[in-house]
Amino acid sequence: MSSPFRLEAIYEDLSLIFTSSRVKDASSADVVIAVDTNVLLLPYTIRKEGLPTLQELYIKLRAEKRLFLPARVAREFIGNRDKKLAELLKTLSDIKSRINIGETKLSPILEGVEGSEQLAIASKALSSAKEQYTAAIGLLEDKVRSWNGDDPVTNIYSMVFDSENIIVSSQDNEEILKEWEFRLTEQIPPGYKDSAKSDTGIGDFLIWKSLLYLAGKEKKDLIFVTGEEKADWFVRVNGGGAYPRPELIAEYRKFSGGKNIRLASFHDVLREMAVSQELVSEVEHAENTANNAIRSETNENASIMARNTFTFICFNIRYGGDNITFIDDCLVFTFNVSERSVGSLWVYPNNTISFREICAGNVSESISIDGLQPIQGNFAVKMGEIICAQDAHGNTLIAKLISANLPKPNEQFLISFAYAIYRNGSDIFVL
Repeated sequence: MSSPFRLEAIYEDLSLIFTSSRVKDASSADVVIAVDTNVLLLPYTIRKEGLPTLQELYIKLRAEKRLFLPARVAREFIGNRDKKLAELLKTLSDIKSRINIGETKLSPILEGVEGSEQLAIASKALSSAKEQYTAAIGLLEDKVRSWNGDDPVTNIYSMVFDSENIIVSSQDNEEILKEWEFRLTEQIPPGYKDSAKSDTGIGDFLIWKSLLYLAGKEKKDLIFVTGEEKADWFVRVNGGGAYPRPELIAEYRKFSGGKNIRLASFHDVLREMAVSQELVSEVEHAENTANNAIRSETNENASIMARNTFTFICFNIRYGGDNITFIDDCLVFTFNVSERSVGSLWVYPNNTISFREICAGNVSESISIDGLQPIQGNFAVKMGEIICAQDAHGNTLIAKLISANLPKPNEQFLISFAYAIYRNGSDIFVL
């Protein structure tokens, strides 16, 4: 259970709580810049013509002593780089396997018919072209396979990142792990939403620790360049990131002596650094493509998760209404319902929980409770519709009405639900 003084611990310094968190653009000499793993991997998906421009930009920022790289990002890049190269090889292999042009064999009855000779000549030309095309793909495959840490993208990073600007937290692993376990319990961003991962989601936290170390060392505003828009880094709107989480702003201010942090996409930073619009657009397209792939994978995983974590429950209550109780891991939601008609019921709010309007949906997107309209007074729920309730600690119940009879006096009112209870800060899905 979270500490009742969680907010007091996060927003410790009230002297800065109402001050602006605006950060100047990337061209300002007063701003330092750090990049995320997805930004380092992005050049593998753009045209090679853009690499010299990116190299020039990185060299400029390094010369100005404004470019930094969290140590975890460097390690994640190395861990994922060869996967990107493998994807290039897979694409070349797929292209080669789809080439099916070649010499055409005609039926004997068509031999000598007008056009058959021209077709035979063209067929041989196509077959020859296929051989040349396949050979060229083979050369490309051999070149990619020959790279051993010296591909064009890695070569750029070898020129601009080293021990002077790869930042590592000063704490040892034992101290970091202890702090991480506490933050998981308190659901303090970033990283806690990845707690289901094999490493408990500590990667984002290690990146954050490096950024806080940089904050204390440089005492400057920071732009953290990241293509992802995770809910434990961003306040999200319509599936995208809108603002940095206020907890991150408060913690960065604490370590930097009142400076601010901004989370920015790579294409926005390139635009602010006066890079050509053509490259800006290409990078923006690459970022959108990467984010769409992440959302697709996340949505699929969320769908599986929701189907596996929603619990089915039946209630047999007296005619005229009674309390029903949903329980999950010590979290309890209790409220009164009564019969209304076949396949529907009445819900009666109480002083311990609040209800929100929500339509039946699917698990393709997480929902934000803050954007839902509060319900005042009694309300009706039909079969297939959702009851959305929130307790005083920010925990949320999502309960979908599966069935409801219409009892006569002295008969039992039989209702069934599929439900899940989400702790404060968790992604919330609709079944």
